[in-house]
Amino acid sequence: MLEVVRTAAGPEWLPACVRVQCSSSGWPTATRRLHGVRIEYDQPMLALGIPVPLLSIPVSITTLPAPGAQDVPPATDFQGSLRQALEPWFVSDLPSQQTAAELLWTTPRTLRRRLAEEHTSWRAVVNDLKFARAVERLQKGRTTIRELAEELGYADPAHFTRFFRKRAGVPPSAYREQVARGEDLARRSRA
Repeated sequence: MLEVVRTAAGPEWLPACVRVQCSSSGWPTATRRLHGVRIEYDQPMLALGIPVPLLSIPVSITTLPAPGAQDVPPATDFQGSLRQALEPWFVSDLPSQQTAAELLWTTPRTLRRRLAEEHTSWRAVVNDLKFARAVERLQKGRTTIRELAEELGYADPAHFTRFFRKRAGVPPSAYREQVARGEDLARRSRA
């Protein structure tokens, strides 16, 4: 992550603060490279303190995608940046608005204001991410509706079903059946 920011800021740039998830014993080599940088250990997430002006500098990074991975273009707006910052969190729970603001090195109030400038809200971004994850998981077909509802933070599968139906026009079970039928038709047409 540090090297990505240095691409835009220059090779001499160092963050004011680095937050790491491990204890100080896990970072002896890195701390020598970060002379003069405040390092906070045992934090809930890995984060760099990046000055706001650096966030507006476009950075071109070429990476090789993993086999089968989709190439995701870089975000062009604040909302897109927020979505890309939150996407990896779906392995566990989505972060709070406070944590998301810290990921983007801003305050919750500024986060809400910047989203409002783009005619959206925190809730809309979170719901879009939940819906995208639901569609992805339903297309793979390996998760029950109950498990998917729990994974996305719904205490009751009926609440998840209502949320999904509002977005897709059909309940998740019907969506999964449509995907399976489409795949079956595609297999038959190739045969």
